[in-house]
Amino acid sequence: MSEKTINKLIDMYCQLGDILFDRKILRGFLDLDKILIQQESKVMDKTEKSKTPV
Repeated sequence: MSEKTINKLIDMYCQLGDILFDRKILRGFLDLDKILIQQESKVMDKTEKSKTPV
């Protein structure tokens, strides 16, 4: 997802009626999600490489 798209999403969430989201909190969640996806990808790569064909 591009930085521009991420900023648009954050702006939209910050403007939701009764619920006010802090930009830093939203950015933190997005960054955490990105890190978790990268870690999951690394684990999957290692798992695939460690499997030896029979």
